[in-house]
Amino acid sequence: MRIGLDARMVENSGIGMTIRKLIEHWTPEQRSQIVLWSIPGWSSPYGMRQETAPDSVYSLRQHWRYGRRLQRAELDLFHMPHYDVPLSYRGRLVATVHDLIHYLLPEYSAKPFSKFYSYALLSHVARRANRIICVSESTKKDFVSLFPKAQDRVRVISPAVDLPVSVSTDDVRKRVLAHHALRPGYILYVGNLRKSKNTLGLIAAYARLKAQRPDAPPLVLVGRNSLPQSSSRQFPTGVQLLGEVPPEHLPVLYSQALFFAFPSFYEGFGLPPLEAMAYGTPVMASDRASLPEVCGAAALYVDPTSVDAMADAMMRLMLESGTRAQLRRAGLENVKRFSWKTFAEQTWRIYEDVLKEPPR
Repeated sequence: MRIGLDARMVENSGIGMTIRKLIEHWTPEQRSQIVLWSIPGWSSPYGMRQETAPDSVYSLRQHWRYGRRLQRAELDLFHMPHYDVPLSYRGRLVATVHDLIHYLLPEYSAKPFSKFYSYALLSHVARRANRIICVSESTKKDFVSLFPKAQDRVRVISPAVDLPVSVSTDDVRKRVLAHHALRPGYILYVGNLRKSKNTLGLIAAYARLKAQRPDAPPLVLVGRNSLPQSSSRQFPTGVQLLGEVPPEHLPVLYSQALFFAFPSFYEGFGLPPLEAMAYGTPVMASDRASLPEVCGAAALYVDPTSVDAMADAMMRLMLESGTRAQLRRAGLENVKRFSWKTFAEQTWRIYEDVLKEPPR
Protein backbone atom coordinates (compact mmCIF):
# COMPACT_ATOMS: atom_id res chain seq x y z
CA MET A 1 0.00 0.00 0.00
CA ARG A 2 1.31 3.46 -0.90
CA ILE A 3 -0.35 6.39 0.85
CA GLY A 4 1.16 9.76 0.06
CA LEU A 5 1.24 12.45 2.77
CA ASP A 6 2.26 15.98 1.85
CA ALA A 7 4.84 17.00 4.47
CA ARG A 8 6.12 20.24 2.94
CA MET A 9 4.79 22.20 5.93
CA VAL A 10 6.05 19.75 8.56
CA GLU A 11 8.26 22.40 10.20
CA ASN A 12 5.44 24.95 10.47
CA SER A 13 3.84 25.59 13.83
CA GLY A 14 0.15 24.83 13.15
CA ILE A 15 -0.29 22.54 10.15
CA GLY A 16 3.20 21.17 10.75
CA MET A 17 2.23 20.03 14.21
CA THR A 18 -0.75 18.06 12.89
CA ILE A 19 1.53 16.32 10.37
CA ARG A 20 4.09 15.45 13.05
CA LYS A 21 1.45 14.17 15.45
CA LEU A 22 -0.11 11.93 12.81
CA ILE A 23 3.24 10.31 12.12
CA GLU A 24 4.16 9.98 15.80
CA HIS A 25 0.87 8.31 16.73
CA TRP A 26 0.61 5.87 13.84
CA THR A 27 1.81 2.32 14.38
CA PRO A 28 5.03 1.10 12.70
CA GLU A 29 2.91 -0.93 10.28
CA GLN A 30 0.89 2.15 9.33
CA ARG A 31 4.04 4.24 8.88
CA SER A 32 5.43 1.61 6.54
CA GLN A 33 2.58 2.35 4.14
CA ILE A 34 3.22 6.13 4.07
CA VAL A 35 5.31 8.05 1.55
CA LEU A 36 6.23 11.53 2.80
CA TRP A 37 6.42 14.24 0.14
CA SER A 38 8.76 16.90 1.44
CA ILE A 39 10.76 19.96 0.44
CA PRO A 40 14.24 19.42 -1.03
CA GLY A 41 16.90 18.88 1.60
CA TRP A 42 14.55 17.90 4.42
CA SER A 43 15.74 14.79 6.20
CA SER A 44 12.93 12.86 7.86
CA PRO A 45 13.61 11.85 11.47
CA TYR A 46 10.93 9.17 11.19
CA GLY A 47 12.72 6.57 9.05
CA MET A 48 9.93 6.50 6.46
CA ARG A 49 9.83 6.44 2.68
CA GLN A 50 10.35 9.91 1.31
CA GLU A 51 9.96 11.70 -2.02
CA THR A 52 10.81 15.27 -2.98
CA ALA A 53 8.21 17.87 -3.88
CA PRO A 54 10.31 20.68 -5.41
CA ASP A 55 7.54 23.27 -5.68
CA SER A 56 6.51 25.32 -2.66
CA VAL A 57 3.06 25.33 -1.11
CA TYR A 58 0.65 27.83 -2.70
CA SER A 59 2.82 28.15 -5.82
CA LEU A 60 1.13 28.06 -9.20
CA ARG A 61 3.79 25.78 -10.65
CA GLN A 62 2.97 22.96 -8.22
CA HIS A 63 -0.44 22.52 -9.80
CA TRP A 64 1.21 21.10 -12.90
CA ARG A 65 4.59 19.67 -11.87
CA TYR A 66 3.77 18.32 -8.42
CA GLY A 67 0.45 16.84 -9.52
CA ARG A 68 2.13 15.00 -12.39
CA ARG A 69 4.83 13.72 -10.04
CA LEU A 70 2.15 12.36 -7.71
CA GLN A 71 0.41 10.66 -10.64
CA ARG A 72 3.62 8.92 -11.72
CA ALA A 73 4.14 7.64 -8.16
CA GLU A 74 0.99 5.50 -8.54
CA LEU A 75 -0.22 6.20 -5.04
CA ASP A 76 -3.25 4.37 -3.73
CA LEU A 77 -4.29 7.54 -1.88
CA PHE A 78 -2.92 11.03 -1.32
CA HIS A 79 -3.53 13.18 1.76
CA MET A 80 -3.01 16.93 1.48
CA PRO A 81 -3.15 18.31 5.06
CA HIS A 82 -4.40 21.68 3.78
CA TYR A 83 -6.56 22.64 0.81
CA ASP A 84 -3.81 23.61 -1.66
CA VAL A 85 -4.28 20.40 -3.67
CA PRO A 86 -2.45 20.22 -7.05
CA LEU A 87 -5.10 20.64 -9.72
CA SER A 88 -3.54 17.99 -11.96
CA TYR A 89 -3.71 15.17 -9.40
CA ARG A 90 -6.45 12.66 -10.25
CA GLY A 91 -6.17 9.82 -7.71
CA ARG A 92 -7.97 9.11 -4.45
CA LEU A 93 -7.76 12.19 -2.31
CA VAL A 94 -8.14 13.26 1.32
CA ALA A 95 -7.78 16.98 2.03
CA THR A 96 -7.77 18.82 5.35
CA VAL A 97 -9.35 22.26 5.68
CA HIS A 98 -8.15 24.11 8.77
CA ASP A 99 -9.95 27.37 8.13
CA LEU A 100 -11.44 29.55 5.41
CA ILE A 101 -9.93 32.83 6.54
CA HIS A 102 -8.54 33.80 3.12
CA TYR A 103 -12.01 33.55 1.62
CA LEU A 104 -14.13 34.78 4.53
CA LEU A 105 -11.82 37.59 5.70
CA PRO A 106 -9.70 38.60 2.70
CA GLU A 107 -9.12 42.02 4.24
CA TYR A 108 -6.64 40.40 6.61
CA SER A 109 -4.55 38.84 3.84
CA ALA A 110 -1.38 40.43 2.53
CA LYS A 111 -2.04 38.99 -0.94
CA PRO A 112 -4.64 40.84 -3.02
CA PHE A 113 -5.97 37.78 -4.87
CA SER A 114 -6.13 35.43 -1.89
CA LYS A 115 -9.95 35.29 -1.86
CA PHE A 116 -10.16 34.18 -5.50
CA TYR A 117 -7.24 31.74 -5.22
CA SER A 118 -8.60 30.18 -2.03
CA TYR A 119 -12.10 29.83 -3.47
CA ALA A 120 -10.74 28.11 -6.57
CA LEU A 121 -8.80 25.61 -4.46
CA LEU A 122 -11.64 25.03 -2.01
CA SER A 123 -13.98 24.42 -4.96
CA HIS A 124 -11.50 21.90 -6.35
CA VAL A 125 -11.39 20.09 -2.99
CA ALA A 126 -15.19 20.10 -2.75
CA ARG A 127 -15.46 18.47 -6.20
CA ARG A 128 -12.51 16.10 -6.14
CA ALA A 129 -11.78 14.92 -2.60
CA ASN A 130 -13.12 11.56 -1.46
CA ARG A 131 -13.07 12.98 2.08
CA ILE A 132 -12.64 16.48 3.45
CA ILE A 133 -11.35 16.67 7.01
CA CYS A 134 -12.33 19.83 8.90
CA VAL A 135 -10.63 20.53 12.24
CA SER A 136 -13.77 21.86 13.94
CA GLU A 137 -17.54 21.98 13.55
CA SER A 138 -17.12 25.71 12.95
CA THR A 139 -14.85 25.10 9.96
CA LYS A 140 -17.21 22.42 8.68
CA LYS A 141 -20.10 24.87 8.89
CA ASP A 142 -18.13 27.47 6.92
CA PHE A 143 -17.13 24.91 4.29
CA VAL A 144 -20.56 23.31 3.86
CA SER A 145 -22.25 26.71 3.60
CA LEU A 146 -20.14 27.30 0.49
CA PHE A 147 -20.27 23.77 -0.90
CA PRO A 148 -23.41 22.01 0.36
CA LYS A 149 -23.07 19.15 -2.15
CA ALA A 150 -19.85 18.06 -0.39
CA GLN A 151 -21.50 17.69 3.01
CA ASP A 152 -21.66 13.88 2.99
CA ARG A 153 -17.89 13.70 2.46
CA VAL A 154 -16.92 16.09 5.27
CA ARG A 155 -15.62 14.71 8.56
CA VAL A 156 -14.59 16.62 11.69
CA ILE A 157 -11.36 15.50 13.38
CA SER A 158 -9.96 17.90 15.95
CA PRO A 159 -6.29 18.39 16.83
CA ALA A 160 -5.11 18.24 20.42
CA VAL A 161 -2.35 19.41 22.75
CA ASP A 162 0.35 17.48 24.53
CA LEU A 163 -0.59 17.28 28.19
CA PRO A 164 2.35 18.24 30.42
CA VAL A 165 4.07 15.18 31.88
CA SER A 166 5.65 17.16 34.70
CA VAL A 167 6.05 20.71 35.89
CA SER A 168 9.37 22.41 35.14
CA THR A 169 11.81 22.60 38.02
CA ASP A 170 12.34 25.85 39.87
CA ASP A 171 15.77 26.22 38.26
CA VAL A 172 14.31 25.87 34.76
CA ARG A 173 11.52 28.33 35.50
CA LYS A 174 13.92 30.89 36.92
CA ARG A 175 16.33 30.50 34.02
CA VAL A 176 13.65 30.93 31.33
CA LEU A 177 12.02 33.89 33.04
CA ALA A 178 15.39 35.56 33.58
CA HIS A 179 16.25 35.01 29.91
CA HIS A 180 13.17 37.02 28.92
CA ALA A 181 13.46 39.53 31.80
CA LEU A 182 10.10 38.43 33.24
CA ARG A 183 8.60 37.79 36.65
CA PRO A 184 5.67 35.42 37.24
CA GLY A 185 2.20 36.92 36.92
CA TYR A 186 2.17 38.62 33.51
CA ILE A 187 -0.62 38.56 30.90
CA LEU A 188 0.33 36.29 28.00
CA TYR A 189 -0.50 36.10 24.30
CA VAL A 190 0.97 33.39 22.04
CA GLY A 191 0.45 33.43 18.27
CA ASN A 192 1.45 35.38 15.22
CA LEU A 193 0.98 39.10 15.66
CA ARG A 194 -1.38 40.00 12.84
CA LYS A 195 -4.63 41.83 12.20
CA SER A 196 -6.79 38.70 12.01
CA LYS A 197 -5.57 37.70 15.48
CA ASN A 198 -6.78 41.07 16.80
CA THR A 199 -3.38 41.76 18.32
CA LEU A 200 -3.83 45.51 17.96
CA GLY A 201 -7.21 45.30 19.69
CA LEU A 202 -5.61 43.38 22.56
CA ILE A 203 -2.89 46.00 22.88
CA ALA A 204 -5.47 48.81 22.87
CA ALA A 205 -7.46 47.02 25.59
CA TYR A 206 -4.31 46.57 27.63
CA ALA A 207 -3.47 50.28 27.27
CA ARG A 208 -6.96 51.06 28.64
CA LEU A 209 -6.42 48.64 31.52
CA LYS A 210 -3.02 50.19 32.26
CA ALA A 211 -4.52 53.68 32.30
CA GLN A 212 -7.06 52.57 34.91
CA ARG A 213 -4.66 50.40 36.87
CA PRO A 214 -1.00 51.49 36.58
CA ASP A 215 -0.09 48.41 38.64
CA ALA A 216 -1.39 46.07 35.89
CA PRO A 217 1.14 43.34 35.05
CA PRO A 218 2.97 43.40 31.71
CA LEU A 219 1.34 42.13 28.52
CA VAL A 220 3.80 39.66 27.01
CA LEU A 221 3.47 38.92 23.29
CA VAL A 222 5.04 35.72 21.94
CA GLY A 223 5.14 35.06 18.19
CA ARG A 224 6.22 36.35 14.83
CA ASN A 225 5.40 40.02 14.35
CA SER A 226 3.47 40.36 11.08
CA LEU A 227 1.92 43.71 11.96
CA PRO A 228 2.65 46.76 9.79
CA GLN A 229 5.76 48.59 11.00
CA SER A 230 3.71 51.69 11.69
CA SER A 231 1.54 49.69 14.11
CA SER A 232 4.33 48.03 16.07
CA ARG A 233 6.97 50.76 16.08
CA GLN A 234 5.89 52.01 19.51
CA PHE A 235 3.94 49.69 21.78
CA PRO A 236 2.34 51.18 24.92
CA THR A 237 4.09 51.06 28.27
CA GLY A 238 3.93 47.60 29.75
CA VAL A 239 3.85 45.66 26.47
CA GLN A 240 6.81 43.31 26.00
CA LEU A 241 7.37 41.69 22.59
CA LEU A 242 9.42 38.51 22.89
CA GLY A 243 9.05 37.47 19.26
CA GLU A 244 9.52 33.80 18.43
CA VAL A 245 10.90 31.83 21.36
CA PRO A 246 12.42 28.33 21.61
CA PRO A 247 9.63 25.74 21.93
CA GLU A 248 11.11 24.48 25.19
CA HIS A 249 10.46 27.91 26.74
CA LEU A 250 6.72 27.80 26.11
CA PRO A 251 5.78 25.51 29.05
CA VAL A 252 7.37 27.96 31.49
CA LEU A 253 5.90 31.02 29.76
CA TYR A 254 2.41 29.48 29.83
CA SER A 255 2.56 28.18 33.39
CA GLN A 256 3.91 31.39 34.94
CA ALA A 257 1.30 33.70 33.37
CA LEU A 258 -1.48 35.24 35.45
CA PHE A 259 -3.84 34.55 32.55
CA PHE A 260 -3.79 34.01 28.80
CA ALA A 261 -5.52 36.37 26.33
CA PHE A 262 -6.60 35.27 22.85
CA PRO A 263 -9.17 37.69 21.32
CA SER A 264 -8.84 36.50 17.71
CA PHE A 265 -11.40 37.54 15.11
CA TYR A 266 -11.28 34.11 13.44
CA GLU A 267 -9.79 30.70 14.17
CA GLY A 268 -10.36 27.41 12.41
CA PHE A 269 -9.45 25.68 15.67
CA GLY A 270 -7.08 27.67 17.89
CA LEU A 271 -4.44 25.60 19.70
CA PRO A 272 -2.84 28.28 21.95
CA PRO A 273 -5.82 28.57 24.35
CA LEU A 274 -5.79 24.79 24.79
CA GLU A 275 -2.05 24.86 25.40
CA ALA A 276 -2.55 27.50 28.08
CA MET A 277 -5.27 25.40 29.72
CA ALA A 278 -2.99 22.36 29.72
CA TYR A 279 -0.54 24.30 31.88
CA GLY A 280 -3.24 25.45 34.30
CA THR A 281 -3.44 29.01 32.99
CA PRO A 282 -6.84 30.80 32.98
CA VAL A 283 -7.97 31.85 29.49
CA MET A 284 -9.74 34.90 28.10
CA ALA A 285 -10.89 34.19 24.55
CA SER A 286 -12.89 35.65 21.70
CA ASP A 287 -16.50 34.55 21.36
CA ARG A 288 -16.10 34.09 17.59
CA ALA A 289 -15.73 31.18 15.13
CA SER A 290 -14.38 27.94 16.63
CA LEU A 291 -13.10 29.28 19.96
CA PRO A 292 -16.30 28.67 22.02
CA GLU A 293 -16.41 25.15 20.56
CA VAL A 294 -12.77 24.47 21.46
CA CYS A 295 -12.65 26.22 24.85
CA GLY A 296 -16.08 25.09 26.03
CA ALA A 297 -16.99 26.37 29.49
CA ALA A 298 -13.34 26.91 30.37
CA ALA A 299 -12.79 30.48 29.11
CA LEU A 300 -13.94 33.99 29.89
CA TYR A 301 -15.36 35.11 26.54
CA VAL A 302 -15.19 38.61 25.10
CA ASP A 303 -16.46 40.46 22.05
CA PRO A 304 -13.21 40.98 20.08
CA THR A 305 -14.59 44.12 18.43
CA SER A 306 -15.01 45.87 21.80
CA VAL A 307 -11.89 47.32 23.41
CA ASP A 308 -13.95 48.12 26.51
CA ALA A 309 -15.18 44.54 26.84
CA MET A 310 -11.65 43.18 26.54
CA ALA A 311 -10.28 45.70 29.06
CA ASP A 312 -13.08 44.87 31.52
CA ALA A 313 -12.41 41.13 31.21
CA MET A 314 -8.69 41.68 31.74
CA MET A 315 -9.45 43.76 34.83
CA ARG A 316 -11.70 41.01 36.15
CA LEU A 317 -9.08 38.32 35.66
CA MET A 318 -6.45 40.54 37.22
CA LEU A 319 -8.50 41.16 40.37
CA GLU A 320 -10.64 38.03 40.85
CA SER A 321 -8.56 35.12 42.12
CA GLY A 322 -11.71 33.01 42.43
CA THR A 323 -12.53 33.44 38.75
CA ARG A 324 -8.98 32.51 37.82
CA ALA A 325 -9.15 29.39 40.00
CA GLN A 326 -12.46 28.31 38.48
CA LEU A 327 -11.14 28.78 34.93
CA ARG A 328 -7.96 26.92 35.80
CA ARG A 329 -9.92 23.89 36.99
CA ALA A 330 -12.27 23.99 34.02
CA GLY A 331 -9.38 24.33 31.58
CA LEU A 332 -7.57 21.28 32.89
CA GLU A 333 -10.75 19.26 32.39
CA ASN A 334 -11.47 20.75 28.97
CA VAL A 335 -8.17 19.69 27.38
CA LYS A 336 -8.98 16.05 28.16
CA ARG A 337 -11.61 16.16 25.39
CA PHE A 338 -8.85 16.25 22.77
CA SER A 339 -6.38 13.47 21.98
CA TRP A 340 -3.61 13.16 19.38
CA LYS A 341 -4.02 9.38 19.49
CA THR A 342 -7.70 9.74 18.56
CA PHE A 343 -6.74 12.29 15.91
CA ALA A 344 -4.35 9.80 14.26
CA GLU A 345 -6.73 6.83 14.59
CA GLN A 346 -9.66 8.66 13.06
CA THR A 347 -7.52 9.93 10.19
CA TRP A 348 -6.33 6.40 9.42
CA ARG A 349 -9.91 5.15 9.52
CA ILE A 350 -10.76 7.68 6.84
CA TYR A 351 -7.88 6.37 4.72
CA GLU A 352 -9.28 2.84 5.02
CA ASP A 353 -12.74 4.00 3.98
CA VAL A 354 -11.44 5.94 0.99
CA LEU A 355 -9.31 3.01 -0.21
CA LYS A 356 -12.55 1.10 -0.73
CA GLU A 357 -13.79 3.76 -3.16
CA PRO A 358 -12.81 4.70 -6.70
CA PRO A 359 -11.18 8.08 -7.31
CA ARG A 360 -13.66 10.88 -7.93
